[in-house]
Amino acid sequence: MTKYKWDCKTVDVKVKVEDKKDVIFNVHWKLYAKDDTNQVSHIGVANLDIENLNNFTEFSEITHEQVIAWVESYLGEDKVNSMKENLKEKLDEIINPKVVRKTIEDKEESSSSGDVFTIQI
Repeated sequence: MTKYKWDCKTVDVKVKVEDKKDVIFNVHWKLYAKDDTNQVSHIGVANLDIENLNNFTEFSEITHEQVIAWVESYLGEDKVNSMKENLKEKLDEIINPKVVRKTIEDKEESSSSGDVFTIQI
């Protein structure tokens, strides 16, 4: 089962906007998806609209859950669902890869006596 977790704890603040202090305007977010053994993530920055500060919350009163809600609102439900689906696909790809890298052995080299000669010009 895939579990998702937000990390929205890193923010950029403007020291002062009008009479408000420490106004968050950017949230650096990470969305993690984890199964029993693997973890993948998306990262990004949500640029918050700070034009209207009527519902301003003091920095010391802001919770992580509140910032997650801001990021989800900024991204929109469709984008969040799309990212979760993409992360799930990445986890599935780790477990059941569609592409792998292999090396072709040179039949002549493997049948030679093993002596290696280097010529410098």
